Amino acid sequence: SCPICYKIFKEEYGLKGIEVLHYTQYIKRLVDEGRLKLNAGGESIVYHDPCELGRGCGVYAEPRNVLSQVGTLVKAGKEPQTIVTACPLCLMTFSGPALDAVNAEGNPVKVNDFAEVVSRSVSI
Repeated sequence: SCPICYKIFKEEYGLKGIEVLHYTQYIKRLVDEGRLKLNAGGESIVYHDPCELGRGCGVYAEPRNVLSQVGTLVKAGKEPQTIVTACPLCLMTFSGPALDAVNAEGNPVKVNDFAEVVSRSVSI
């Protein structure tokens, strides 16, 4: 799930004939192919773009596309129920005790990995 590792595998390893995907891209593919079915929910979600995944590799649309199918994607600055990221380092940064936040309703704002949010919405 590490965007830095994804970038290195994609750009530095010279893996000819091997498709390298970040897990957000792979999950989007599974959804697009109908192999992973999602249930829409009403959770408001802010997506944080990991630096190396967004600016470094240009992966912006795939995670947002999937998240918009499981909740309501809102821009930063709104009052989300959940902050989602696709990077373990970003997840640790946002999950620290000094960053405990509450939304307008006084409820804690959850911080989750992309795959955690998707897994809660998988239809079985």
